[in-house]
Amino acid sequence: MTAMLTRQRPDRRDVPRPPMLRRVLAAVLFVAVCWGALLATMPAPQGNPVLRSTSPGNSENVKSPDEVLLRFDRPVPAGLATVRIISPPGDQVVFTRPYNPAGHDDTVAVAMPPVRYGGTYTVAWALPSDRLEQVAGAFTFDVEMPSTPVGVPEIAAEHDPWVTGAHVAARVAALGAMSLLIGAAVFVAALQPGAARSRSVRRVLIWSGIGTALATMGTLVTFGPYAAWVPLGDSFDPALFWAAVESPTGHGMLGRLALLVPVLAGVVRLLEASPAETRRARLTRGVAALGGGAALAATWPLARTRPIGTPTPLEAAVDTATLTAAAVGITSVLLLGRVVPSSHREPESVVPRRLIPVLAGCSAVLVGTGGYRVWQAVRDGEPAWLAIGLVALAVLLVVVSVVLRVRLRRQRALAVESVERGSAEIRTLRTMAGVGIGVAAVLVGATSALVLAQAPDTAHARNDSPTPASIRQQPGPFRLAYDTGKPGGQGSIDLALIPAEENGRIRLDTHITVLDEAGRPTDAVRVAGLLAREKGASAPLALRSGGGPGHAVGAASLPEPGKWAVVLNVRTPDGGAQTVAQPLDVH
Repeated sequence: MTAMLTRQRPDRRDVPRPPMLRRVLAAVLFVAVCWGALLATMPAPQGNPVLRSTSPGNSENVKSPDEVLLRFDRPVPAGLATVRIISPPGDQVVFTRPYNPAGHDDTVAVAMPPVRYGGTYTVAWALPSDRLEQVAGAFTFDVEMPSTPVGVPEIAAEHDPWVTGAHVAARVAALGAMSLLIGAAVFVAALQPGAARSRSVRRVLIWSGIGTALATMGTLVTFGPYAAWVPLGDSFDPALFWAAVESPTGHGMLGRLALLVPVLAGVVRLLEASPAETRRARLTRGVAALGGGAALAATWPLARTRPIGTPTPLEAAVDTATLTAAAVGITSVLLLGRVVPSSHREPESVVPRRLIPVLAGCSAVLVGTGGYRVWQAVRDGEPAWLAIGLVALAVLLVVVSVVLRVRLRRQRALAVESVERGSAEIRTLRTMAGVGIGVAAVLVGATSALVLAQAPDTAHARNDSPTPASIRQQPGPFRLAYDTGKPGGQGSIDLALIPAEENGRIRLDTHITVLDEAGRPTDAVRVAGLLAREKGASAPLALRSGGGPGHAVGAASLPEPGKWAVVLNVRTPDGGAQTVAQPLDVH
């Protein structure tokens, strides 16, 4: 009789999960939290604001109004706007910052002075565009009777150098602190885990995180005065700060601060954890650090604190990859010669050997993004200075990696691990790191110089013109009255036209705001339109809802310039109809 021994299978609940699986899940969760925080807090691109309606209307004759309202096609931070009004005697009567009326975040309002005169008032306004330039315009209205306008109020056409310097300094500090934080985290996680015990590396990680938060808050504080083009003396107005917070850029800065919470929590966890002993553990931690660092780097293009407009998704990805690669490459070289070895059981050449493929990868990324910048510069006819700097930085990192590889081969051939040789290698790496810092400083300095030296478009308000030279000089909306002859069939239409060129044709972006007899926007009145020419030619004008009461938007493509007219057919709920037209001279 044979007794068979069978091994009893343990309960699956008693089998511990592999530690590696937990590490991978933790890394994935950390990266997901970072990118989730980024996507949840970054503002959506909005474009340039368009003045679609005013109250009083352009050239309208009204009784003494208590305030002047400017309605735009999207929510606007009124605190960043500037509105100036000149009275019929020629005095500037409004100096205070505008405000958003309660429940109307798309409207900018200013209160009229207590003493008002009969005659023509001239209003000049300005708002920062998505390129941080001024979108400006002017219009007039008459109180009781028309008179000859005395002049047009002027709005500052140049940034205050002190405000600009403070804002640019805060941006540069934020860029440098973020780069150190990203690069140091990847270095400790993937290249030299034992560096977490080094006091100097811990200081770099901690102070770069604190510096990123402080510099971001400094950028937010100085953004209001910078975007509103106000002098240093007016930059301490609380309305400017809250307007900056409510702006898309302010939301981007707050998003970066929110993202710093999981990023810094991950850094603390990295410093407290035991050093990774295996290649898989280092790779897992490195991927987590790189993913969180890339999310933090993405706040740089998405926060839109630069005067080159809202980036496309491709441009944002290129900028994110550029900053991440430069941060990892330069910071890794900087820290390599200033920390203790990762483990006493490892030879000194282990960390440089790990660094070589990392530098090669960073160089490849920088060459790719530099090539994209070259193509972009050739396409737009602009200097490719940034692309040249990126390629130079990539070449520098390649040189460092080649020198490391040559020195490692020499050490293998001679089988020498002397202190003198290690010290010489460290001095060489420090020299190259200094060159890397210089290249990075040139890149950042060139960006700052471009911000400082960029010639701003004039923000002086000008007289109305049906065909402004650019979107940055918008005419006041045309006020067209309608009367169908039936009770309740009276009102007016504010017609705003923004010309642009598209494929050799002239495009007119059209904004229509329908107002009832009391001057309130209404959806009860239906409007259809087209563009007609004297000789009978016409161009369709398709209108759709603009998202607000009485607001419709559309566009018309004109085959050629000349004398045209916007023809609008108005239909009221009682069945009344009337056709109104606004002549245009399109050049």
